[in-house]
Amino acid sequence: MEKVKKDINDAADKISDKAEDSADAVKDAWKDTKKDVKQGAEKAQKEIKKGYNEIKKEASKKLG
Repeated sequence: MEKVKKDINDAADKISDKAEDSADAVKDAWKDTKKDVKQGAEKAQKEIKKGYNEIKKEASKKLG
């Protein structure tokens, strides 16, 4: 009977460890996703600003 209890406890520990590992993996993936989104937004912002400045420059040439 003690062996059965030990086996059940060992199995429960393994399940708990796997659940914690999975939760950590999800947290890491979420952090990476947020980082990628932030970098993408920053890149888009730079591209928009660059385009705006080019249009502004061309407009100044035509008006000036």
